[in-house]
Amino acid sequence: MRKTNLSNIPISDRLLVSIPDFAAYCSSGRYTAEKIAAQAGAVVFIGGRKFVNMGIAREFLKDIAE
Repeated sequence: MRKTNLSNIPISDRLLVSIPDFAAYCSSGRYTAEKIAAQAGAVVFIGGRKFVNMGIAREFLKDIAE
């Protein structure tokens, strides 16, 4: 399988992001990013990999910021 080059797609435009990318988006550590994603119900598993659904996570962050 070929590796996908995501370096030219901004994190905010991706549907799914990895936990380290989500942590960078939130300006937090990995543990906090995983907690936020779990509380939002935005965790998606594909194979053995864990991703965050950015649409759900963004809405959750917007709701708790108000």
